[in-house]
Amino acid sequence: MKKNELRQLIKEEILKLNETPFEDIYKVNINVSDKNLTSLKGAPEKVNGSFNCGNNKLTSLEGSPKKVNGDFYCSYNDLTSLESAPEEVDGDFNCSNNKVKFTEEDVRKVCNVKGTIHV
Repeated sequence: MKKNELRQLIKEEILKLNETPFEDIYKVNINVSDKNLTSLKGAPEKVNGSFNCGNNKLTSLEGSPKKVNGDFYCSYNDLTSLESAPEEVDGDFNCSNNKVKFTEEDVRKVCNVKGTIHV
């Protein structure tokens, strides 16, 4: 499978979830890690579960969900900013191993995290 075909499949799956009313989704964990993604545009605004976009080539969190009811993973990317990170994460937030070594304070400035922050 070519890289572009894989990206299209991932995008289609994310868009299907985005069309489903949030209240109708019991629990959906979205794992788009290890896909060589450079963008999160097209991701759902709300995820009733965890969202893992780790180990990609992301330089920005633009397009990431605004609300994650589980954990949020964006570790092992090329991030230099947490701008556009989810506004609220009910679980853990992991942004370790990026171009910038973020602090817990950096995370708390952009996101209300109820779980543990891993930097």
